[in-house]
Amino acid sequence: MTTHDAKNYALTKLVLVSAQTNGNNIKLNSEVLQATPYHPMLTKQGNQKIGEVTLGQDVLCLYEQTGNYESFTVLLKTEQAGGAQKSL
Repeated sequence: MTTHDAKNYALTKLVLVSAQTNGNNIKLNSEVLQATPYHPMLTKQGNQKIGEVTLGQDVLCLYEQTGNYESFTVLLKTEQAGGAQKSL
């Protein structure tokens, strides 16, 4: 994981959802990802920067326990300042 110095930088946050059906049962999963806008993401269209991912787009998340990717749809995207301000 990459960490950043205490300074202001942009952050992109994605709220992701997936739904799997099995007969009358529906399993809903959600994930929240936050990274700097240039952080790479794997989408169904290939690699993209997280800041370029759009609402409704499908992204792929790797589950380390299984080694499989699961498709999630971007439900919400926010961009904000992050980091800490230096004291004067």
